[in-house]
Amino acid sequence: MKKVKTIIFLSEELCSQAPSDKIVVAGGFREETEVRSSQRETNLTHLESTHEEADTRLVLRAMHSEFNTVVVASRDTDVLLVLLSHFKRAKCKHLWMMSGTSKKRRYISIGDVFNKLPGNSATFLLPHHALTGSDTTSYIANHTKRSSWKAFKEHHELLKNLGVSELKDETIKSSEAFVCRMYNVHNTDSVDAARHVLFCRSGKPESMSPTSDALHFHLLRVHYQSMIWRNAHRAKPDLRSRTDMGWKHGNSGLEAIRMSLCPIPESCMKMISCACRKQCRTRRCKYSKSGLRCT
Repeated sequence: MKKVKTIIFLSEELCSQAPSDKIVVAGGFREETEVRSSQRETNLTHLESTHEEADTRLVLRAMHSEFNTVVVASRDTDVLLVLLSHFKRAKCKHLWMMSGTSKKRRYISIGDVFNKLPGNSATFLLPHHALTGSDTTSYIANHTKRSSWKAFKEHHELLKNLGVSELKDETIKSSEAFVCRMYNVHNTDSVDAARHVLFCRSGKPESMSPTSDALHFHLLRVHYQSMIWRNAHRAKPDLRSRTDMGWKHGNSGLEAIRMSLCPIPESCMKMISCACRKQCRTRRCKYSKSGLRCT
């Protein structure tokens, strides 16, 4: 509640204390869609937004600005990627992002970065970012954004429908195929089959890809977050409830649903046992901690 009051106070002060030669536009009032300007005659109807994230509100404003040059001040990777994805929709001729610190500013030309991207991959950056980890989504084990970039450059088309309309079976299958490519498995599009290949390669359970069950819930959240970003240019996007998209209500608020099935069949749990030469009386070995037999 204190945070809400602080935001309202700052928004009101920004509008009331703005210099006469500047136009300040602020959101963050009690009404979700309310937007105010330091110049009351300014028409802000197109900015009355239901976006929950400040990142997408920034992009919404940038896309609808009538100025020739627009500079978005942010140090957030999410904002950079959303600006790149929506670059062609911008009305301005020059779009920049200002990052860095107050002592060392850095200006990034969105147009220059956009032109350096491989093929038509700009619109697929958002689902890739959500798939490989963001503020609201987890990352794929053993893979950073850098390590998954090679797969993205070669197979970004597999992510083209993530965040678009309803999440269909075809989109889940193509996204699953992309995850297989991330793990350098090319002879199957099934992560369950890929787990077998990866385990045979290394013999280490931690090297395996997620199960199809766990990946399904992850893709629900990725699809939802991608949809929010893809609709940043729309003031009032039509979104489903988060509880339909891989989250559930918990004691501390919304919690991610990790999986609905056990990652290892119960029959396998009974067959596998520790190969230690001595008894693990202290139960410190990883087998005991995983609930496996330790002789």
